[in-house]
Amino acid sequence: MSVERLSPAVREQVRAEIAAAHGREVSFVARPDAHGRLVEARPVARGTVDAVLALPGIAQRGELLLHNHPSGALEPSGADLSVAARLHDGGVGFAIVDNDVTDCYVVVECPRPRATTRLDPFDVAGLLAPHGPVARALGGFEDRPSQRDMAAYIADAYNDGGVALLEAGTGVGKSFAYLAPALVWARETGERTIVSTNTINLQEQLVGKDPDSRPGARDGRALAFVRAAEGVAQLPLPRAARAGTRCP
Repeated sequence: MSVERLSPAVREQVRAEIAAAHGREVSFVARPDAHGRLVEARPVARGTVDAVLALPGIAQRGELLLHNHPSGALEPSGADLSVAARLHDGGVGFAIVDNDVTDCYVVVECPRPRATTRLDPFDVAGLLAPHGPVARALGGFEDRPSQRDMAAYIADAYNDGGVALLEAGTGVGKSFAYLAPALVWARETGERTIVSTNTINLQEQLVGKDPDSRPGARDGRALAFVRAAEGVAQLPLPRAARAGTRCP
């Protein structure tokens, strides 16, 4: 990778900080512009001639952790690769330069920011309303207000992340309540949802019966099913998603 990825001001700043550390390793958090060029940098740790701390949480999503190899050999070590993988999970890139900042090796690019998508809980609940699309597709559809409430809560969980624990008794219509927002999320984001069931009977019901009740439910793979007792089985289901996995 070319050192042109660093702006002249960043190159000079990094070079000066390394010189001030007498050629030892120094780590920086750098901010790229819209074209991926590093336009700002701040030193965050100083180490020895062969190691420097990669502090957890020091860089934010969209930034890049940069450090130097005093030897001039920019091939990442095993430790570098481990750190780079961990940082990437948090949306942070990783790169290495030499002490004179004449060369730069980007190990992991900054992940591209994803468009923020939020589900409208009222729209999701409306799918299960008395005159909604599910009711129109089914004969004798029974309106269940608690089912709509549950679907809206699950839509909020997709929006906000974290863990949502919902308890619903027999007759609420839990399957539709969580599958409806899962399918809308898949359509809007391209992400799949993993559904874990305790029994094979419920898994077969979800795969073989309930999907056919929802319009457009058989032309893609939006869900992957897991039966807790026997591991993972991905099964064909509704439309909308072709990549990605999400566990709400």
